[in-house]
Amino acid sequence: MPEAPGPRPLLFRPPPRWHVWAALGGALLIHIGAVVAAMKREEPPPNLADIPTAVVEATMEAAPEPTPPPEEVVTATPPPEPEATPEYVEERTPPPHLKRQSARHLRAAPAISVRSAQPPHHRKRCLRGGC
Repeated sequence: MPEAPGPRPLLFRPPPRWHVWAALGGALLIHIGAVVAAMKREEPPPNLADIPTAVVEATMEAAPEPTPPPEEVVTATPPPEPEATPEYVEERTPPPHLKRQSARHLRAAPAISVRSAQPPHHRKRCLRGGC
């Protein structure tokens, strides 16, 4: 007995073919429109034969040069030489003062830091002997 055709699983449905043809036709119309818009008719260049000609006559005469005034010899004293001081003097700062810690402080520091890192309830339990 042949099996009755049942519904098949719908995994992927490709788009209809008319979508592809509509996209290609739209692209073709846009390109044709761009080509038509790019074709513009230029006006012919103007006819320059109708412009009347004019003759301009100009003469240039050299202007007489004025005589320069006599040069005066001035003996000025040279300015004093500047002192040799640098423009920028770097200030030196003293080195920082370093405090020296005694051995007593160094021995106590790790114990305090370890002790303070533990939560308070843990310290109480350690004091009772439950560590």
